[in-house]
Amino acid sequence: MRLLFVDDLPSMIKPLVDVIQERNPEWVLDFAGDIRLAWGLLCTNVYDVIIMDVMLPGWPHVRPRSEGIYLIKWLRVDSAKGVVAQAPRGSPKAENRKAEVIFLTSRNVVGVKDELREHGLGKLRVIGRLEADEVELFNKLKALVKQRAGR
Repeated sequence: MRLLFVDDLPSMIKPLVDVIQERNPEWVLDFAGDIRLAWGLLCTNVYDVIIMDVMLPGWPHVRPRSEGIYLIKWLRVDSAKGVVAQAPRGSPKAENRKAEVIFLTSRNVVGVKDELREHGLGKLRVIGRLEADEVELFNKLKALVKQRAGR
């Protein structure tokens, strides 16, 4: 199992990462602090799950406070069509279009879900950072992995 964490504040994901490393040390964890690094990793590696923040630095060509949503839109929608106008250079691995995506956000969860629907990404999971502790998040992630393995 390979996971990509995309967050510009490592301290926000450290508790979840600690639980994952303690309970599933065989999982491979990669980290990106901005859109450019995340895009580069998506172009070179294949991920089962992408866990990310909605607001990310590193790409001034999109609406502020929604950069993470654009990253997944480029990955899921635009790259499938071969058109990624505002994205960084490079082509993501096609397998990453099927990766599970979980947004962890401090923003209003309902607002983020509405924004995802606007971009044709309405089926993605959004979890408020304050809604669950790291053990609960890990349990949700583990259930998602089991569900994915059963497909």
